[in-house]
Amino acid sequence: MKESSKALPEIIKKWFSVLSGKPEKEESREDQERFTTHDSDPVDLQFVKRFTNSGGKFLLCTNENELLESLNDLSEELGTTTAFCASASCQDLMRHIRHPFEWQSIQDAQLFVTDCEALVAFNGSIMISSRQKGDKKLEELPRNVVVLAQAEQIVHKLNDGLAAIRERSQGNIPVQITTIHGPKQIGPADSSPGFESVYLLLLDFQS
Repeated sequence: MKESSKALPEIIKKWFSVLSGKPEKEESREDQERFTTHDSDPVDLQFVKRFTNSGGKFLLCTNENELLESLNDLSEELGTTTAFCASASCQDLMRHIRHPFEWQSIQDAQLFVTDCEALVAFNGSIMISSRQKGDKKLEELPRNVVVLAQAEQIVHKLNDGLAAIRERSQGNIPVQITTIHGPKQIGPADSSPGFESVYLLLLDFQS
């Protein structure tokens, strides 16, 4: 990941406007080419391009202060005060931001805050399971989603993500493994529920 992480700060400049409140400019031809995925791209850059092309919003955080500030800015921009989160580590992080939150049941929450199982470069999707959403279906989740992930979780294909889950689980493999992506339809057979927004804060403290 060290080689390709150098390319990420340039590509995220376009998406930082989501957190800063600045209006996004219309894409130039140069921007369109820069966000076109090529097979020669490093795997993490492939993921970022495909994820953002699906309408997902992405921000790279290189230290914990950046992460907490980004979480706070995003929470304020969304104007949410209630969230659902099954991850104790994510809840702990959110307690350190200035924006106040109440943790609610999934049906009463405005925001879904979660970690993930893997990030799949092949289609720019985020792999989650029962560990993140319990026994709930995707359509039962709040329509605004914030995902916290590590750069090392980026894999090339779905099978690589499943292999990583098996290795990490040591026999206790979670159920209901599925993927989510940004609010745009990514293919003619795309049947995943539409989210209003999907934000990914990618943690790469080694870059």
